[in-house]
Amino acid sequence: MPVATFAALLLGSASVEAAQVAHDVEKGKPTWSFEVTWTDAEGARHEAAYELPNRLIQQDLQEPMKFQQKQAAHVTAKAVNAWSGTRKGPKVEAKVVGTTVQLSAKGQSRSAIKQALGDAQEVRQQALAGYLDANGYTTIDGKILPDHARHVDEYADDLAPLVVALGGPTDDPRVFGNKALSMVQSIPYEQRAKVSDLYRRPLSVLGRNKGDCDSKTVLFLALMHEAYPDLPVAIVYRPGHAYAALGLERQRGDMRFREDGQVWVGVEPVGPAVRSIGEVRGKSRRRAKLGMVHLAVVE
Repeated sequence: MPVATFAALLLGSASVEAAQVAHDVEKGKPTWSFEVTWTDAEGARHEAAYELPNRLIQQDLQEPMKFQQKQAAHVTAKAVNAWSGTRKGPKVEAKVVGTTVQLSAKGQSRSAIKQALGDAQEVRQQALAGYLDANGYTTIDGKILPDHARHVDEYADDLAPLVVALGGPTDDPRVFGNKALSMVQSIPYEQRAKVSDLYRRPLSVLGRNKGDCDSKTVLFLALMHEAYPDLPVAIVYRPGHAYAALGLERQRGDMRFREDGQVWVGVEPVGPAVRSIGEVRGKSRRRAKLGMVHLAVVE
C-alpha cells in the first residue's frame, strides 16, 4: 500500500520571520493553560491565553504520527481470512509479509481460483477503506494520507477557546485570518518531519509547540472554519508540500486560482516566513496557476 512522502518545506528566505517570543503551558489535570506571545510581519506583539481539555490533548498526543502500515496489513488480512472461512469453493489465505498482504488460494478449478482471488482482493480493499476511515486517513491519487479536510472540520469546535483568545471573528475574515496565520507561522517547524513524514493533529501541534506543513495548515484552517463556518476552505497539495486555500474575495496581489468554479486565495501557514493571506510564492504559486495541484475541500 503506497504511502505519500510528505516532506514539509521551509520556503525561501524572507526579510521577516514569525517570532514566538514566549510559550508557557501549565499542564493541569482538567485543562492545559496556554499563554503565547509572538510578533507579526510589522513587528507588533500579540498575546493569546486559552485553555484546552487535557483529555483531548492527550488523545492527540497518543495518536501515531505515521500511518501504521503493518497494523493495517494485519487488519485487512484478518478480514480476508474471516471471509474465506464462510464461503464455498477455493479457500483463500491472506498472509502478512513485512507490511504487505499476500493472497493465495487452493482449489481444483483455475477459473474458480482466479475468481476467489479477485473477490478476496475486493474484501481486502473494503477492509482497508474501513481501517483508513476509522483511523483518520484517506487516499489521494492512490496514496494514503491523513484525512486533512476531515480533521479541519472535526477539530474546529475543539479550537473555539483559541479563536476567542485571538479576538474572535472579525467582519473582514482577513483581519482575524492574518492574526491567526502569524500565530501558526510562529510555531516552531518540526525538523524531523522532513525525513520522517510526521503529521501532528491540531491539539498535538499546540501541546508540543511544533509541526510541519500539513500539520500547521490543518491547525490554521480549523481556526478559520470555527471562526467562519460558511467560508470555503481547502487543503492544497503539490508534490512534497501542503498549504491552505480560502474562498475569499480577491485582493490585488493575491495568489489565486480557480478550481471547480470556485476562486481560491492561497495561504502559506508553514512559516517561519511571515506571509499574509494571498502571499504564496515559488513552486506552490506556479503549480496552482497551471492547475497542477490537488484540492481537498472541507465540506
